[in-house]
Amino acid sequence: MAAAGPTVINPSLYKEMNYSPGKDLVPVTALTREHNLMVVNPEIPAKNLKEFITYAKNHPQTLSIGSPGAGSPAHLAGELLNKMAGLKMQHVPYKGSGPAISDLLANHISVMIDNMPPLLPHVLSGKLHALGVPSSKRAEALPNVPTFEEQGLNGYVIMAWKGLMVSKGTPEPIVRALHDAAIQVLKRPDIRKRLTELGAEPEGNTPEAFAKQISEETRWWADMIKQTNVSVN
Repeated sequence: MAAAGPTVINPSLYKEMNYSPGKDLVPVTALTREHNLMVVNPEIPAKNLKEFITYAKNHPQTLSIGSPGAGSPAHLAGELLNKMAGLKMQHVPYKGSGPAISDLLANHISVMIDNMPPLLPHVLSGKLHALGVPSSKRAEALPNVPTFEEQGLNGYVIMAWKGLMVSKGTPEPIVRALHDAAIQVLKRPDIRKRLTELGAEPEGNTPEAFAKQISEETRWWADMIKQTNVSVN
């Protein structure tokens, strides 16, 4: 089971890796596209992205943005928001989403941009406020929360994904059999419903399309990491 971070981000983020996604792994299919979500502690007086940006600019270097760790997609998402919106939020890395969310709930940090599933229950309970989704379209799980682009931040689209990959050298018939089995599961109404409720969208593309997706996103993240000057080693 592959995710965007180790597959398309890490090759540009780390100078040395003991694996190469492009050389060591064979794409089978992208299983899901997962919405990210920008949330704040209710103590922050902002109801949408525009209001948050205004508030952040009026309070420079006082807001902190948490992430599951240095170099994580959430970390990079925050640095991209700093750059595109002209903000100076301080990054606070944690060892996982859980500790970061706990500190956000306690108002020890101000904001997070992370995968929707772990944040969604706290938004629905009113403990966190959702300001926007950095997706190409709104999430079915939160249809009233607008995208970043709808709120004027054009070009900011970052979605996570999960996909199925196998070791290089796996026989082609096995790759195709795994692909076909995965597609059948993704067609099940109960599976599609549950994924949507969690803030994810069923994908299910061909191995060739998944390979193209990985290639394109690897180039996009390489450019973004260069622009934001993020480094972890």
